[in-house]
Amino acid sequence: MTPEPTTQPKESDAARDQRRAREATRETYQAATRAALTWIWLGPVVCIAALWALKDALITADEFIKEKAEFATEPFMPVLLLVAVGVVYAAFLTWRVTQSSGAVGKPVYIVAGGGVLLTALACVVAGLAIFSSGLPGAVLLSIALLAFAGLLAVFAVGQVLG
Repeated sequence: MTPEPTTQPKESDAARDQRRAREATRETYQAATRAALTWIWLGPVVCIAALWALKDALITADEFIKEKAEFATEPFMPVLLLVAVGVVYAAFLTWRVTQSSGAVGKPVYIVAGGGVLLTALACVVAGLAIFSSGLPGAVLLSIALLAFAGLLAVFAVGQVLG
């Protein structure tokens, strides 16, 4: 007795193309994530160092905001410094992810944007440790603006490089 040959159903061209596209997308996300993991530590380290260095300035800025300072720019300079840190880090991370992985578009936005949001989260946790009496409003404002401006920088740099 000879075994009967089993015939497997043939995969249609459309199904094969969809499978290959899913595999390529997964590989692109993996490459972008590997590239980001090399540099993901830099943002929180720089942000925590900036929070530590600007501790007194941020407390004073918070007091100026509450007291309605005479010059409107006084309380916002330390806030803008932290925002600048976030923008530079986001642009750097997006550039490195794009150049190291060769990915463009949505994978870069998701991976680099996630890195920016992790940096903001690390800043909140570090801020709770640095400012023992709770986070001043200026710190919360600067971290929120850091995240927002960082995400805009990820998109802008991604558009330029993609």
